[in-house]
Amino acid sequence: MKKYFLSALFLSVFSQLLAQTQYTRQDSLRGMITPEREWWDLNYYHLSISVNPDDSSLQGWNTIGYTPIESKSIMQIDLQPPMNIVSISQN
Repeated sequence: MKKYFLSALFLSVFSQLLAQTQYTRQDSLRGMITPEREWWDLNYYHLSISVNPDDSSLQGWNTIGYTPIESKSIMQIDLQPPMNIVSISQN
């Protein structure tokens, strides 16, 4: 009986800890389907990168091919620091 009580207590405490998990903005950017992601289907990425070993930098561009499923005005594209978007164009 004592064994079952301890098991139940452990499961109760463990489930409470899981329920109290706080997610950060970075967590939500790593895969959660948001309204800004659900209106388009990704077809391909074309990534072109230049490596500069002298100053340990990268420079490049990315083409994203997608098919719209709905008509929306905001698209979520995720970058991790220190990457920056210099420009965006669409046809």
